Amino acid sequence: MNKEVAALRAFIETEIFLSDLDSVDSASIDDLLDARDSEPFEAQWVRVHATLENLQTQTPLSKNETREETAFRKDVFQAAYAITGGEAAGYISDDFGLFWSALRNDFQDDWLNALWLVYKAGEFPHGELTPVPGKLTELIA
Repeated sequence: MNKEVAALRAFIETEIFLSDLDSVDSASIDDLLDARDSEPFEAQWVRVHATLENLQTQTPLSKNETREETAFRKDVFQAAYAITGGEAAGYISDDFGLFWSALRNDFQDDWLNALWLVYKAGEFPHGELTPVPGKLTELIA
């Protein structure tokens, strides 16, 4: 997990991270956020989040893991806020929290893989994502 989290941390510092939002105005970002809060994106996001929450309930985080996750999400939020300057940073931090939790719990999900690959392409995920088979660890590396 540490190797993949390090790769995610490195990614948020690249020029690729959210590069499609570089020239997008705040009204357009609001439209993208609305698309995330609608079907089919929202249903899939909530499904993955609920599954990971259930896994974390079964195997609670240690104090060290809690600190690591909090620091990771804070770093993502700050990097995203520097680009978006607004509410989208919270959504992005939540998405990367899903990645962190999936890595911690060795959770595999084709939709979550698609979510990562959208970010990896420099885009902001919204709308319908095409599930991608495979292991998240391999897609991040």
